[in-house]
Amino acid sequence: EFFLNAYVLPYVGKVSDYLAPYVGIGYQTSSLKWGKDISAKTSSAIVKMGLRVPLVKGIFLQGEYRQTIPRKSDKIFRVINAGLGFSF
Repeated sequence: EFFLNAYVLPYVGKVSDYLAPYVGIGYQTSSLKWGKDISAKTSSAIVKMGLRVPLVKGIFLQGEYRQTIPRKSDKIFRVINAGLGFSF
């Protein structure tokens, strides 16, 4: 996966210390394989949006929504992630 994110909230005092919303676009390369004869490429461009909430210095909670950008008759796939992150 490769993504570029942009934090969209301008500095608004104390709110910016607690909320960091972002949007992003990227590409995921992947494939599925079942046995020897069945395989499918599942690579796609993806858009996403999320929110980081700092807990203490270097540790944050993060929630994120991702969706594929369909080409022609492709199905749209959606993912919601939540997690704990660390920054150095």
